[in-house]
Amino acid sequence: MKRKAKQYLEYSSWPAKDKALWKAAFAAGTDLFDESGPGAHLAERTIQQLQYTYGKFLYFLATEHPELLDHAPADRVDTKTVAGFVGSQPASCGAITLGIYLYHLWLAIIFVPKAIGRGCSPSVPGSRRVGNRSRNDIIWSPAIDCTAWGSN
Repeated sequence: MKRKAKQYLEYSSWPAKDKALWKAAFAAGTDLFDESGPGAHLAERTIQQLQYTYGKFLYFLATEHPELLDHAPADRVDTKTVAGFVGSQPASCGAITLGIYLYHLWLAIIFVPKAIGRGCSPSVPGSRRVGNRSRNDIIWSPAIDCTAWGSN
């Protein structure tokens, strides 16, 4: 059986801008007074899972919409792009896997823009500061940006 090519970009192959933002978003301080990224509190395994999914999204952009790689990370995501990302996944990806990918992509696009001071609130969908929107409303909103979730 022939092995399929990877459908994600390894971190080492990410655009420099994305690597710098990712590093800032998940940087952990060494003591109480050091600056930490907004996602520094997450477990290492969680950060790896987010990185994998974000790498899958970057691979999709690089192969289907390379012009979007020049945009800010939060500006790359809209209904059409996310639907294309989902549609590009192999048939072997079930609904649960796709749901996990969407959730991880959602988390990544919250923490990365916050690293550049956009003021996105990294709250969990359906909890604080998202009004009465559900997780699906946020993922599939027409324009995914910080204003959809409420800014700090």
